[in-house]
Amino acid sequence: LVLDLMTYTLVDHPAFTATQCEGLNALTYLAHISESLVADIIAHKGIEVVTAAMQRLPENLKVQVTACTTLAPLAFRNVESARQIINCGVIECIVGALQQHLNFRLYEVALLLLANLFWHSELPAGDGVMSDGIGCIIRAMQHALSQHAIQKAACRVLSHLAHNSTENKIKICELGGIDAILAAMRAHPDRARNQYHGCAALKNLAWKSDRMTEEIVAKGGIEVVA
Repeated sequence: LVLDLMTYTLVDHPAFTATQCEGLNALTYLAHISESLVADIIAHKGIEVVTAAMQRLPENLKVQVTACTTLAPLAFRNVESARQIINCGVIECIVGALQQHLNFRLYEVALLLLANLFWHSELPAGDGVMSDGIGCIIRAMQHALSQHAIQKAACRVLSHLAHNSTENKIKICELGGIDAILAAMRAHPDRARNQYHGCAALKNLAWKSDRMTEEIVAKGGIEVVA
């Protein structure tokens, strides 16, 4: 009943920004409590409702941040909900939000959501729409070099994208992704998870690519990893 009321409220008051934000906040809180509540949110069309709010209010930073925060746990280790999120057009919303808003909190939660989505190797690797998205990710890394959580999430996304698609590997390399990954690792040497995801991204870029392997080595990759 509570979830029905929340989703109905979001649907029935699409133009009232404060209501949208509070409704999304409530769903976010529930999504982080337990996996059973995640399943309930999905069953009550929570993905569609949250995506609709993102699409309807792209200029509202709070809506974009809260929506990404809500969807991230729904995508984690649940391939069917991740597929549904992608099919609803969330990736396009995220790319648009990253292009429109320069905000550290948005970077962190949007990149976390993308990382959770692309963790599922059986799903599309974002070819096409992520052509612009890769550039947004790398710009976020450059803009927020001191923010370890953003760098970790960004390296996760780039690692998954490089693993899933040769086209993405080429785009990451062309847009300065190797430099961004190495800079992230150099900036946070004491953060084990940052180092792990940075190494994974470099490995996936170098896999079966002499050109990218040579570029990683030339840019000091061996010294960073060692």
